[in-house]
Amino acid sequence: MDTVFTSVTWEEALKSFLLHLKATRAPKTVDYYEKELSLLVRWANQQKIFLENFGKRNMDEYLVARSESGKSQSTLHHDAL
Repeated sequence: MDTVFTSVTWEEALKSFLLHLKATRAPKTVDYYEKELSLLVRWANQQKIFLENFGKRNMDEYLVARSESGKSQSTLHHDAL
Protein backbone atom coordinates (compact mmCIF):
# COMPACT_ATOMS: atom_id res chain seq x y z
CA MET A 1 0.00 0.00 0.00
CA ASP A 2 1.50 3.30 -1.11
CA THR A 3 0.83 6.28 1.08
CA VAL A 4 1.43 9.75 -0.26
CA PHE A 5 2.29 12.31 2.38
CA THR A 6 1.08 15.78 1.57
CA SER A 7 2.56 18.49 3.70
CA VAL A 8 0.10 20.90 5.29
CA THR A 9 1.28 24.49 5.46
CA TRP A 10 1.07 26.58 8.58
CA GLU A 11 -1.47 28.79 6.83
CA GLU A 12 -3.71 25.85 5.88
CA ALA A 13 -3.58 24.46 9.42
CA LEU A 14 -4.41 27.86 10.89
CA LYS A 15 -7.30 28.31 8.48
CA SER A 16 -8.73 24.90 9.41
CA PHE A 17 -8.30 25.54 13.13
CA LEU A 18 -9.99 28.94 12.89
CA LEU A 19 -12.88 27.41 10.94
CA HIS A 20 -13.38 24.93 13.77
CA LEU A 21 -13.24 27.73 16.34
CA LYS A 22 -15.78 29.78 14.39
CA ALA A 23 -18.15 26.82 14.59
CA THR A 24 -17.65 26.25 18.31
CA ARG A 25 -16.46 29.43 20.04
CA ALA A 26 -17.36 33.08 20.51
CA PRO A 27 -16.07 35.62 17.95
CA LYS A 28 -13.75 37.23 20.55
CA THR A 29 -12.12 33.84 21.15
CA VAL A 30 -11.63 33.32 17.42
CA ASP A 31 -10.08 36.79 17.09
CA TYR A 32 -7.72 36.10 19.98
CA TYR A 33 -6.49 32.82 18.52
CA GLU A 34 -6.15 34.29 15.05
CA LYS A 35 -3.97 37.12 16.35
CA GLU A 36 -1.79 34.93 18.56
CA LEU A 37 -1.37 32.03 16.17
CA SER A 38 -0.62 34.34 13.24
CA LEU A 39 2.46 35.45 15.18
CA LEU A 40 3.57 31.84 15.56
CA VAL A 41 2.93 31.11 11.88
CA ARG A 42 4.97 34.15 10.82
CA TRP A 43 7.83 33.20 13.15
CA ALA A 44 7.86 29.55 12.01
CA ASN A 45 7.88 30.56 8.35
CA GLN A 46 10.74 33.00 8.97
CA GLN A 47 12.68 30.20 10.68
CA LYS A 48 11.82 27.83 7.79
CA ILE A 49 10.24 25.31 10.17
CA PHE A 50 7.67 23.10 8.49
CA LEU A 51 4.56 22.31 10.51
CA GLU A 52 5.23 18.56 10.49
CA ASN A 53 8.72 19.18 11.95
CA PHE A 54 7.62 21.57 14.71
CA GLY A 55 8.41 20.22 18.16
CA LYS A 56 9.09 21.18 21.76
CA ARG A 57 12.47 22.72 21.00
CA ASN A 58 10.88 24.95 18.36
CA MET A 59 8.21 26.05 20.84
CA ASP A 60 10.93 26.85 23.37
CA GLU A 61 12.77 28.92 20.74
CA TYR A 62 9.55 30.77 19.91
CA LEU A 63 8.88 31.50 23.58
CA VAL A 64 12.44 32.76 24.07
CA ALA A 65 12.05 35.06 21.04
CA ARG A 66 8.77 36.38 22.48
CA SER A 67 10.41 36.84 25.89
CA GLU A 68 13.33 38.74 24.36
CA SER A 69 10.84 41.07 22.68
CA GLY A 70 9.56 42.04 26.15
CA LYS A 71 6.54 39.77 26.63
CA SER A 72 5.58 38.95 30.22
CA GLN A 73 5.62 35.48 31.77
CA SER A 74 1.83 35.34 31.77
CA THR A 75 1.79 36.15 28.03
CA LEU A 76 4.36 33.42 27.41
CA HIS A 77 2.22 31.01 29.40
CA HIS A 78 -0.76 31.79 27.17
CA ASP A 79 1.44 31.47 24.07
CA ALA A 80 2.52 28.01 25.18
CA LEU A 81 -1.03 26.87 25.77
